Amino acid sequence: MLLSGWDPTREVFTYPPSTGSFAIYTSTSFYQSVDYAIQQYSNLSTESVGAFGYDTGGSQSSDGNKYPVVLFEQTFYRQRFIDPSRYIFNFNDQRVTREAVLSGWAPAGDPRWLTFHSAEYFRSVNFTVNFETLISFKVRFPLRTIYYTGSTLRCYDLNITIWYDNSDHDGEIPIDLSTERRVHQCKSADVDGRAVPGVLNAENDSSSSSSQNIIIAVQSMAALNWSLALNWLVILFCTLSTVLCVRSVYRGQLLRAETERFFTTALELPRFSFGEAMEFLDLWIIMIAVNDVLIVCGTLLKIKLETEDIISGTVFTDASLMLGVGNLLVWLGLLRYLSYFSSYNILILTVRKSMPNILRFLLCAVLIYSGFCFCGWIILGPYHLKFRTLSSTSECLFSLMNGDDMFATFFSTNVKAHSIIWWFSRIYFYLFISLAIYVIVSLFIAIILDSYESIRDYYAKSGPEDGWLKSPLQVRVV
Repeated sequence: MLLSGWDPTREVFTYPPSTGSFAIYTSTSFYQSVDYAIQQYSNLSTESVGAFGYDTGGSQSSDGNKYPVVLFEQTFYRQRFIDPSRYIFNFNDQRVTREAVLSGWAPAGDPRWLTFHSAEYFRSVNFTVNFETLISFKVRFPLRTIYYTGSTLRCYDLNITIWYDNSDHDGEIPIDLSTERRVHQCKSADVDGRAVPGVLNAENDSSSSSSQNIIIAVQSMAALNWSLALNWLVILFCTLSTVLCVRSVYRGQLLRAETERFFTTALELPRFSFGEAMEFLDLWIIMIAVNDVLIVCGTLLKIKLETEDIISGTVFTDASLMLGVGNLLVWLGLLRYLSYFSSYNILILTVRKSMPNILRFLLCAVLIYSGFCFCGWIILGPYHLKFRTLSSTSECLFSLMNGDDMFATFFSTNVKAHSIIWWFSRIYFYLFISLAIYVIVSLFIAIILDSYESIRDYYAKSGPEDGWLKSPLQVRVV
């Protein structure tokens, strides 16, 4: 709604992209874009189908009208003179940032916003934009909104930023829009619209009575209390599990020291090697302790989200990362109990036995892979969309390694005027695909199969008295 000329097709991710970059190319387009955004913003509370309100920062008239606030920020070089016709310039790369605030200009929805011109306003407040020195220009719109999904109601403070990026100074200024949000406590209201503080996620209806609002508020608080009780129960059990894991690791190290002392003094055997000493450190226990710590930290952040009034949106991300990774490790920890069954233990031992060889093989493979990444990024970057950045180059090659999107990668190389690049791209792709699929992946599978066959043969030849596959330390004791 705030971007002039925006097409909904840009919101659909397609490859190859069906449209070019969203940008402006003239100073007139720049001011028209800013004017359009401000005019749309001034009517957003009435024109939008969503529930939006203005964060006026206290700027409100005596008759109750709310005045939208708009913040401008431009970053530019302190001095820059360019004369392309004579190829001369005078350049000072020191960056300067200036800000301006549009406040109290007109009430929200006032027809005067339709005649607002940013160029005139910038001149009146000595905030003129010089495109020769301009690096970036940002327009910020503070908003408030309520999202309602089913039975969940959330209130947010929104900071909408339109960013005009002129850092390249190539005659094109790309436009980007981003949203930063903070969660805010919602409040219920009576029939007259008076806020009732201290109530979260309370529904309101214009035809509801005050008693119905109180019942809904009590139900919401009851649900919050049950959620908090469950959160603290999770923290209690995870903390207890962490203490037991630390205790187990500590006792394992005491056992290692005592065993090594017995071997070196009573049996006069050499000291344990690193691999033998690691037999006393249960990595399963370490993983359980790590997932307990992550779940405790994520649960504490979840409690903060449910109880505090104003919280930055990054807390959601931190909480989800900790709870998600902790949950992943919990499920991986269940493999520990499957290892007590012989049929499943063979598979787990295969991964454990092949891991050192896999890591050594991956080190060599990464060197080859990195060489292809840098080569493709440097040479094909100007001619291929997938090779524009080092990250996208790595993603493209990893997809090719797994046999994905091969023809589109070959076909989308733009080399109409450079036949040598066309020949290089074909040799490059054929060589990488052949090396990756027929050599690297095949060797990777062969290493795992070799470990599996050796473990399977051990269990096939060993008798019941031999038991599980013995480690070097167990063989040394026998």
